[in-house]
Amino acid sequence: MASRFTKDFFEGYQFIDVPKKNGKGTRRVLEYIGEWYGIGRSSKEHLRLKIRAACLTAVTLAAFLLSVLSRASVNLHQYAAIPAALILLPMIFLLMGAVSFLIAKEKWERRTYHSGYRRMKRGATGTTALFGISVIVSAVYTVISDSPAELVDYGYLAGMLIGTACSAALLASIRANPARVVQASKKK
Repeated sequence: MASRFTKDFFEGYQFIDVPKKNGKGTRRVLEYIGEWYGIGRSSKEHLRLKIRAACLTAVTLAAFLLSVLSRASVNLHQYAAIPAALILLPMIFLLMGAVSFLIAKEKWERRTYHSGYRRMKRGATGTTALFGISVIVSAVYTVISDSPAELVDYGYLAGMLIGTACSAALLASIRANPARVVQASKKK
């Protein structure tokens, strides 16, 4: 019996016998017969979506890194630093999904859909939520802090707001272009 990973990995594939080039015998080749996923847009619109996803992901990552690596007093307080640190988890999934989506073609196999577009959507959702929580906690900390807020604290908040806006825009872009089955399976 095959493992679950093997079963999931080869889902939608079937072996077919193909004649060898020399005409003597056949060889077994995997052929994808499952459903094909895609956005269902023209090539130009698909490219625009890829560029938009790449830019918004890059700005989100840059805003996160610049905010977290700054010398703001907010970074030193545990209640403000914990939500900011937790952003890293969905950010990793967002980056993995974005890279998979950017290198994928216009039609995706089931496996590519799950590892790319769906992962990018879930990563953007988690990143947006945690950015929002982090902004609220950091703003409250900045207001009620005993020490006066410095310019770097406001820069931190601005970076977190930019990260929130970019990840929310990416999520809105993904939701406006939902992936769906664009070609039915060829199962016999």
